[in-house]
Amino acid sequence: MDEKKENEIKVNQRVRVYGLEDLGAGEVLRVRESGGVYQADVVFDRVDGRRLETVPLDRLQRAPDLFERLSAGDVDSPLDFLLKQLAYQLPLANAGGDLSNSRTDLLPHQILLTL
Repeated sequence: MDEKKENEIKVNQRVRVYGLEDLGAGEVLRVRESGGVYQADVVFDRVDGRRLETVPLDRLQRAPDLFERLSAGDVDSPLDFLLKQLAYQLPLANAGGDLSNSRTDLLPHQILLTL
């Protein structure tokens, strides 16, 4: 592994993993050499808890923070932003089940299980 890549990725930096884009951005906890290959321990905060991955440095790329993205002009279109906001608000608006087709609220003893 070349020294340039080792110097780019530092502890506490936000990174993305090539091939694991669904994890989003994670934080580097540790960079170490193992068997001649530099690896990083990266933690990802997920809805179901934290996930720790050990990844070779050549699969990591820096994830720009909000200010870097704004200064580079890397922003979503207004329509995309509106759709993301609506998608985020929809489950909150349906907390009472107002948007479901169910007209009654069944109790557990009212449900008959048949096989």
